[in-house]
Amino acid sequence: MFNLKNIKIGRKLGLGFGIIVLIVMVVGSIGYYGITLMSQEMRYISGNSIPDLQNLATLNYQRMVIRADSMTVAATESQVNADDTLKSVMTRRKASWEIVDRSWGILVRTPQTSDQGRELMKQLEGEYTAWRTLYVDLDRTIEQIALNTDAKQKRALYAKYSELVVRMIPISDKMGATFDRITENNVVNTNQIIKEHIAKADFLKLLSLITIVSSIVLVIILSVVITRSVSVPIMAAVEFLTCISQGDLIQEVPKTLCDRKDENGDLARSMQTMIENLRTQIRDISQVSNGLVLSASEIASSVSQVTSGAQENSAAVMETTTTVEEVKQTVNVTSQKAREVADKAQQGLQVAYDGRQTSENLAIGMQHIREQMTLVADTIMKLSEQSQVIIEITTTVEDLADQSNLLAVNAAIEAAKAGEHGKGFAVVAQEIKSLAEQSKQATKQVRSILNDIQKATGAAVMATEQGSKAVDEGMKEATRASESIQALSKNFSESTQSAAQIAAANKEQLMAIDQVTSAMQNIEEVTTQNVASMRHLEIAVQSLKDMGQNLSRTVTRYKV
Repeated sequence: MFNLKNIKIGRKLGLGFGIIVLIVMVVGSIGYYGITLMSQEMRYISGNSIPDLQNLATLNYQRMVIRADSMTVAATESQVNADDTLKSVMTRRKASWEIVDRSWGILVRTPQTSDQGRELMKQLEGEYTAWRTLYVDLDRTIEQIALNTDAKQKRALYAKYSELVVRMIPISDKMGATFDRITENNVVNTNQIIKEHIAKADFLKLLSLITIVSSIVLVIILSVVITRSVSVPIMAAVEFLTCISQGDLIQEVPKTLCDRKDENGDLARSMQTMIENLRTQIRDISQVSNGLVLSASEIASSVSQVTSGAQENSAAVMETTTTVEEVKQTVNVTSQKAREVADKAQQGLQVAYDGRQTSENLAIGMQHIREQMTLVADTIMKLSEQSQVIIEITTTVEDLADQSNLLAVNAAIEAAKAGEHGKGFAVVAQEIKSLAEQSKQATKQVRSILNDIQKATGAAVMATEQGSKAVDEGMKEATRASESIQALSKNFSESTQSAAQIAAANKEQLMAIDQVTSAMQNIEEVTTQNVASMRHLEIAVQSLKDMGQNLSRTVTRYKV
């Protein structure tokens, strides 16, 4: 059974346009047939009837003209200027005969459509032959009258001409009557043809009108059927898509649309597949958004803890830096004292060389040296204790770096779970891990520097012990100053060397402390960057959490 539901839209339109073209061809064929028929009949009328009537009228008129000239010639016998009249008649007669011969030739060649017309034409041919033969004699007689100068002969020729005229008149009248009958017959035939063609034209006009009206009705019906076959399913699809755009995913595509075999059926089946896929995707997105919000909350909590630890780490680094500055100041004092000891020892040596000072002054100087050495020993011990404190702080910083690294790994795992939305957070976690590694490397450098400092302080302690021994020897030598200036000079030389060793140790200590200070500044900058990164990370995590909540709110708009 013919069903438009199973026909493609292109074929429907092609079928509709094909029917319209067929209708146009039928209407055009009918019109073309009518126009062709009318053209043939008009061609027949213009080629046969009208020329026939024109030639008959021309022949009849020329018959009357020639007859009148013949009468004029008969009346010239008593005229004075008869010759001039005859010449004028002969000139007109020659032109008239040319017209008559031409019109008669056309009339003879024109076929007659009726039996009566053919019989009348045959009768006219006999009458025309007799009439034309008689006028040959009349024209010859007129020429003889015009050329003859003898009066008696002219009268005889006029008498002959009069007899011929008498014979011509009934023949001319009979031929005129035949002209009238043929003309009347042609007029009747032409009118009959015209009536027939008018009747055919009326029939064709009625047929064309009926065909046009039927075509219009058929086209309207076909247009309505095809339009409804295309537009009704489209409107149903639009209504369905409107429900989807409003968030209602519960709707199902009507089964009548899915069962269609045309493009609307393909569209309906595609929409059904789309709504099923959309439902699945909305459910998946809802689960992902809930997990994203939960993961963002956990990450935010972890980042807050990391930020708090980084801030504490920053405070500890600042305190360590302050302590290192104090140690540096202490070492500066120690170095200054060591330089003073060297100066005093040099002065004692000079005194020993010159012998200008007494043993009492030497004893006082040695006592002063002993006090300075005690002070240097105390300072070096404090420096050793501060170095131990710094080692403990660097251990704490290293532990914090390990914790930051562990937190960065956990954050990277959570970012990987977040998928596409966690890429930015994964970059931040990687940055935290890098900063933690830098902190750990810096603490290792600080520990190495502190080990060098401890070695230097150990050497300084040994130097101070040697200085103390030298001072004790100096004291002994001072009591025995009188015994030997040479022995005192030797002791002063040893004291000078010890002071130089103390100064060198202090210089190394200063260099080590400068390195520690630089390292602690680097640690402080890294820690500050860690804190700033943690804050940015907190902002990113909060933004991620807000996006997850917005995604959850968006998903809840759909009914699945």
